Amino acid sequence: MSYFLLNEKIAKHTNLIPDKENPNHINDIDVHILKELLDFMKLSDDIEGNLFAIVSSHLDRKLIKAIFMPIIYGKSLMSTANDIKEKLSQYITRKESYTLAKVCFEFWNKEYRGLVCLIRLIKSSIGWLASAGGRPVIYQSDYFTTVQDYMKMDPVNIWVYDRIHKKRRKVTLRVSSNERDKQKSAISTETKTVKKMTPETDEKEPP
Repeated sequence: MSYFLLNEKIAKHTNLIPDKENPNHINDIDVHILKELLDFMKLSDDIEGNLFAIVSSHLDRKLIKAIFMPIIYGKSLMSTANDIKEKLSQYITRKESYTLAKVCFEFWNKEYRGLVCLIRLIKSSIGWLASAGGRPVIYQSDYFTTVQDYMKMDPVNIWVYDRIHKKRRKVTLRVSSNERDKQKSAISTETKTVKKMTPETDEKEPP
């Protein structure tokens, strides 16, 4: 992504540009995002002192990754708020989790505006072109190739016999049709493209 955006900061935080003073040091972009987010929250009018104290004590790299990686792929504000509430349920209310998610989105859209625009470009161009062609989504690496052929699901009603209540019931099943689902193909193409642009990192906490 640093190549596409010509962003020196992201290049340094993802080790694309080595640290001249300490070339053996490995940067972790999630740690940098955590520091930037806390600075952003400290200046936000929506984050009160008590809430900031809780967040600064319990917000870590793992939670940052869980928040912002899905946002890259298009996760909604409400869904992000639910994830934050689940992780910090002992310390914050549901309303506070929504406030935190809102500030996280504001931070991302302001501080990483270039990434937001790049993802939108991928959605509106690469994803649309791939889905408009009416072909399956192919993801290829040096070791394997996966083919994902998304088809629209049609509702089909069947009748079953309920032995407990001793009567027939109508059940609706969804079965695959012969028509490709262009929306799912576009989303899948976008996700695969972003993954190939994102460097793989070790999931363990940095020392």
